[in-house]
Order: sequence, then C-alpha cells, then structure tokens
Amino acid sequence: MGFNTIRGIQINVNHCKAAHSGVFQVARDLELDFIAIQDPYLINDLTDLIQKVAFKTLKKKPKKFAKKFSFWNEDLRISRNKVNRLFKTYIKHKTEGSILEIIQSSGNAYRKERAIYKKLFLSTKRKAWESFCLNHNERFGFLFNLVFNRGSSENFIGVNPNNDPNNTIEDKINYLMDNFFPSPSSEDNLDYTPIIGHVEPLVLEDIEMVINALKGGKAPGLDRIDFRMWRAVFIHDKEFILGLINICFKLNYFPEHLRNAKVFFLLKDGKDSGLCTSYRPVCLLPTLGKIIERLFLLQLNKWLDLNNIIHHNQYGFREGKSCDLAIHDLIETIKIRMPSEHLALVSLDIKSAFDTMNWQVLFKTLKSYGFPAFFKNFIYFYLKNRRVFYTNDVLEISRPCSKG
Repeated sequence: MGFNTIRGIQINVNHCKAAHSGVFQVARDLELDFIAIQDPYLINDLTDLIQKVAFKTLKKKPKKFAKKFSFWNEDLRISRNKVNRLFKTYIKHKTEGSILEIIQSSGNAYRKERAIYKKLFLSTKRKAWESFCLNHNERFGFLFNLVFNRGSSENFIGVNPNNDPNNTIEDKINYLMDNFFPSPSSEDNLDYTPIIGHVEPLVLEDIEMVINALKGGKAPGLDRIDFRMWRAVFIHDKEFILGLINICFKLNYFPEHLRNAKVFFLLKDGKDSGLCTSYRPVCLLPTLGKIIERLFLLQLNKWLDLNNIIHHNQYGFREGKSCDLAIHDLIETIKIRMPSEHLALVSLDIKSAFDTMNWQVLFKTLKSYGFPAFFKNFIYFYLKNRRVFYTNDVLEISRPCSKG
C-alpha cells in the first residue's frame, strides 16, 4: 500500500485545542489511515496538554525551604559547657568564702576558658557563613553556582577551547556538542524512500504489558513528562492511547516531536576534565517515544524469532541472555574442549560502536536480511531529522544527530 491509497481526513483545529480528544475517536470510527491537522498539534500539542494537566493534578514533592544559616557544632557545645562549669566553680568559691588564692585561681581558669570559647565561637561562625555563601543556591540557582564555580558535576564543564581564559559556559558546551555531534556530511544522507508496509495492529494486551513494566523514577526528556503521567492517561482512556499508537504503526511513522533528545554531559570518574573524551553524553528521550519504541521492539523480536535471524550465541540485548550467561557458557566450552584441543580466545571491542553507527550500512543490512517495509520505514522515520538539545536556565544549544 502506498501513500496515495491511504484514506484520511483533514481537520482545522486552529482555534479549538479541545478538539484533540475527539480527533482520534473520529479516525477509529471511520477506520481512517491518518488525520491531517492544519496546525502541528497531534503529538506536539498532546504532550503540551498532558504537561499542563499533570503538573496541576499530580502530587508534587514537598517544597524545600531555604536552608537556614547555622554554625553551632559539637566543639562549641563542649567548650561552652566547660566555661559554664568553671564559672559555677568560681562563683561557688566566692560565695563560700574560700581563701583568696583559690578564688583567684578559679577566676583565672574561668576567664581563660571563656576567651578560648569566644575565639572559637567567632571563627566557627565566620567559617560557617563563608561555607553557607559558597554553597547557597536556593535563590540564584545555576548562575550563582557558575560565579562561585560550585556547580554539580553535571554542570561543571572543564574543557577550555583554544586555551582561552575568557571562554563562557556556552563556548564550552558548543565545543563538546561539536565533538560528540559533528555536522552531518553528504555521506550521512540516508538514501531511502519509504513505501508504507503492512503491520498487524496492536491490541490492548500489548500496551498493558509495556505500561505495567514501566519503572518509576526515570528522568523525562524535553517535554518533562514522566512514565507515571502516561500511565495515568492510559488508565483514563486505554482506547485513545491504543488508537494513537496504532495510527503511528499503520503509517510506519515515528513522530518527529518524539525524536528530539535532551543531552547532558557526565565527567567520567578520575578523568581529566579538560578533555572531551573524559565526558559521557547522556541523551534523554520523551517518555511517550520510549513507550512506542518498546511496542515496536515487541513486533521486531517476533519477526526475528519467526525468521531465526539472531544467532544462538548472541547474548547482548536479548531477553533471557546476559554477560554472566556468556561467561558461564564460555567457561563450560573451555572445560569440555581443553583436554583434547588447543584453544585461543579472540576479543574484539569496537570503540563507540553505537555512537558511530552508519545509517547507510544499517539499511543495507536490513535489506540483506529481507526486513519487511514496516520495520525499515519505522526505523527510517525514527532516525530522520533527529536533534539533541542542551538546555539549562540561561541557554539552549542544539545539534543534528546523524549517527548512532
């Protein structure tokens, strides 16, 4: 089936965002293949709508109050108690009419310890105030941390392009982004024309299995919508989510709004902060995209199993397989063959294999194994026009992502 044979509907919702909730119901009832909306609402504005609703209704973490300044510690407590004891002793000797030498001795001991306590009190208070000023970030956040160079590890960027002492945080991030996400070349252009292929529609059980397996606490992407929000939407209207994802599958299409990733850079332990290679870029994708990815993976694994594509010794990225199992099987093979044969182990590690995957090579591989059009189309749209964004309180930097 080609694009020219698809039955669709165009709806003008320029002034009616509320129409969203009924659009996909219309498509289901009329058995349409797609819906064309004049404004780019669909996934984009659906996520905006979920954001607004979720942030108003879901329970929020208790607000942290500004940290109060405090300098009292155990050393001060001990010194204060010692001063109090000496003072009581001094007063006792005076009131009981003790001899002059004892009164003077106890008085001198009290005054000496009091002087020590005052000195300790002032120095401790000063150090505590300095520490409070350096670490306080409740009001000014990111900018304040930058001024005092006290940002967290993910905000601290030590690279220094051209050894320029005047480099800003924007210069440093641009330098890292250029290193990890270089501008695409003509060789990176993917020469592929998608023609819609058939795929069996998903059923509620498929989505329920994926939704129920979602783990909480995962960081969201640019849209800030986490899994619990989509789980709430699914519980409210399961048919809506089923229809939405089935339309994506029927069109062999991965929505462009879900391809954009939020990136931040982690400094590897013990590495030189001045080198780009010392950082690990971490990309966070929108959670709805992750749900669609997992449903696509279900379909892909079914086809791979039916066609016996994956070698039985493939341990990575397979359910029921692991590195521990690979090591166990290797050791068992050595034990069995060692008495009668000489053995050699060849280990090959491809540096940044996933980060540098060439898409042209990938599609040639898919073609050689006879992958159906649905899988190739979906992967094509999954990779097409991808971008990564570095965002914080003061800047936003993006780059196209043409590999990996």
